Amino acid sequence: MSQPKIAKFNLPSPLLQDGSSMAASILQKHCHPTPKPSPPPKTNTSRQGREFQRYTSSGARLTCGTIPVTRNGEILMCSSYRKSEWIIPKGGWETDETMEEAALRESYEECGVAGRLSDPLTPVSFESKKKGGNPGTMCELHPYVLYVEEVFEAWPEDGRARKVVSLDEAIDITSKQGREELSHVLREVREKQIHLKG
Repeated sequence: MSQPKIAKFNLPSPLLQDGSSMAASILQKHCHPTPKPSPPPKTNTSRQGREFQRYTSSGARLTCGTIPVTRNGEILMCSSYRKSEWIIPKGGWETDETMEEAALRESYEECGVAGRLSDPLTPVSFESKKKGGNPGTMCELHPYVLYVEEVFEAWPEDGRARKVVSLDEAIDITSKQGREELSHVLREVREKQIHLKG
C-alpha cells in the first residue's frame, strides 16, 4: 500500500511522518497542558479480530473514535492502514470496555496520542467501504474530541503517517476522499467550536 505523501506541517518546524522522536517532540510542544502525565498505555499491540465486537440490534457494527485536537485548535490526522487516505482514529467498540475507553484506545493504537475526551458528539451511521468500492458493513460511529496531552514516539500502528491540519483543511480532505461520516463529525466540531474549548 502506498502511504499518503508527506504534507506540509503547519507548525514552526517540519513534522517527520515516520514516528520518529523529532515528530513526537515537535507535536508534544503543541499539546494541551495536563496536571499529571497520562497513564502508560496498556499494550504495545493493536487489538485484532471481532470476537468481542459490539453490534446494534439491527446488526450495525458499533465504533468509537476521536478528533485529536492540538492546543492551538488544529486537527491531528493519521493515514489509513489499508488505503491512501487521511482519517481520524476510530475502530470497534468491544464488550470489555466503555465507549470512552474504546475511543482512547483507538487514539493510542492508530495515532499514538493520549489526552482528555470531550462530551460525546452526535453518533453517525455509515457504510464502510471495501477495497474497490464494494459495499461493506453498516457502522455506527460514536465520536469525541480528544484534547491531545501526550504524543508517543512509538505506538502499536506506528507505520501510519501523522499530520496536523486546520479544521477547515480536515473537512476538505475528508470530503474530497468521500468520507462523509468523518466530514460530518468535523463540521459538528466547527459548528460548536469544540476544538477551541480544551
